[in-house]
Amino acid sequence: MGLFSRRTSVRPAEAPPSTESQADEVGPAQAGRAETEVTGAGQPTRDSSGPVVHTALQRALTGWGREKNSVTLGAVMAELTAGELLVDLTRSTLADPAAGPQHGDVVAIAHQTDNAGKRLLLAFTSADRLARYRDGETPVSFAQPAAVVVDQAVREYEGLALDPGTPETQFIAYSDELRRGLGDDVTASVPVARALAERTIAWPDMLELLRTSPSLYVAEVEQRDAEGEATSTVVATATGEQGETWSVVHATPAAAWAWAPGSTARAVSFADLAGVALAEGHAGVVVEPGERSVAVTPDELRALADR
Repeated sequence: MGLFSRRTSVRPAEAPPSTESQADEVGPAQAGRAETEVTGAGQPTRDSSGPVVHTALQRALTGWGREKNSVTLGAVMAELTAGELLVDLTRSTLADPAAGPQHGDVVAIAHQTDNAGKRLLLAFTSADRLARYRDGETPVSFAQPAAVVVDQAVREYEGLALDPGTPETQFIAYSDELRRGLGDDVTASVPVARALAERTIAWPDMLELLRTSPSLYVAEVEQRDAEGEATSTVVATATGEQGETWSVVHATPAAAWAWAPGSTARAVSFADLAGVALAEGHAGVVVEPGERSVAVTPDELRALADR
């Protein structure tokens, strides 16, 4: 059974007050451009005139630009786990720019240095955005999965700058913000999040992906008394169309904040969450409530627990 048939309509059982995002708003880097030279690069490449356009990320970035909160930040983080981005190689020394980097070429990967001296890897959501940044030059780039670019920004730089030179989609996230939004190991969040976004794998494969995922998150919400004092913390659940209760899990911390603003994201295993859902008599588990949601039934949870 395909993923598209497994959606269910739910709403949060609790409605915590909306809060601003847990990642600080960061302005554009002000320092000049720089390049990192790598000799003999062998990554898959394509010319910047290629078809890469991360439309979904552009929409999310535009939303973040209009209103900065946990919901719009969560949308940006979700799109950083799927699709492709262009990395700028314009200042590279290539024997044949049309063919991309070859053995012996000197590849210069563009980055910016901000006012605090932090190096930010540059990436672009489309060739048009890159051309706007490299005005007057002939841009050269290579396409990489967005999650790979994010991982590189965290490991080799101090953050990521998206679409510099395009105000409506320009965005900066530092490494600690990316880890906070996507998890300490940003690559661990990718398989489930990408499967939900791309919806190309068979349902049994999706179930196995959930079962074996090293990184899933629930939203924990503080309960307060009449005087506003915190009394306890509960895991946010969802209510279905017939009033039934669903357990809820997310691929990233940012997705948990977006669904339950003001919540704290806590890492869980799918097995533990499934056990709670079955013990509490829930209707099942909803993964990523919203447009990308999929629902796992109690029978499927039991079958997964037996593996």
